[in-house]
Amino acid sequence: MRLSRNQRSPVELASRITSARYFCLTEEKAQKDFQYLGGFEQCDPRYDLQRETFPFLTLELIVGGRGELSLGNKTHTLKAGFCFCTGPAVSFRIQSSHKDPLQKYFLVFGRDTQPRKTHPGSLYPGCIYSERDTVALSKWSELILEEGASQHSDAAANLESLIAILERKISSPIEGTSHKHHYDALVAKALREIDRNFQSIHTIRELAENLGITREHLCRTFQKSGKASPYKILMRRKLEHSYTQLKLSSLTIQAIALSLGFADAFQFSRAFKKNYGRPPSMVRQE
Repeated sequence: MRLSRNQRSPVELASRITSARYFCLTEEKAQKDFQYLGGFEQCDPRYDLQRETFPFLTLELIVGGRGELSLGNKTHTLKAGFCFCTGPAVSFRIQSSHKDPLQKYFLVFGRDTQPRKTHPGSLYPGCIYSERDTVALSKWSELILEEGASQHSDAAANLESLIAILERKISSPIEGTSHKHHYDALVAKALREIDRNFQSIHTIRELAENLGITREHLCRTFQKSGKASPYKILMRRKLEHSYTQLKLSSLTIQAIALSLGFADAFQFSRAFKKNYGRPPSMVRQE
């Protein structure tokens, strides 16, 4: 549900906020146990939040302004594209710039909703990620905020899917750089090509031709990099875009399918349901 600053929140909200939008998703049978709490905050120039610990994993996403973060015993400059997590046993202090106040989204994970740390890029207390795509952060955070504020019966399941996408956007290595695994130049080039032209690329052979190499060479390179296949990455990018179109546009499912290179709505619906667990018609109605 949508939550105003005048309503009681299950956790203490920060003060010195110029404007804000919040949501809180609670369990139907136990209103005191929330699943997700999140929102957008335009910070006051005097914003200064300091805590020695916090009982819940909290993700902070900076999309505008500047500030300073003290996390544990390290200090970081906050600016658009910087993401970090706080939580139990992690001391922190967030200070906003007086001249350029912070703008940020945040997400608090309640009981039984904390993502598992299954790989180095997972979200966990004390993790930081810089130079993320601010447009992507804002887009997916807005979808999470909209879904969380809705009264849909499937809001929790929808949020879980959206948050999984957002987590991947945050924790994936920046193209052309190395996080823990090495990304060679060809993989980085292929990822850029997918991101720019995923709507017009229908097959991996077309992707390889755009790169001036064979399909076999492209697939071998991705296999050696230890990442998902180029087909899976291309399909995932198409489906992420389709999810946004279903929620934000009035295009028919058939039109969305054809715009992404699917043969028809049936083929698209089958791929969408396999990825999200629900058909596109259900997502649109939620």
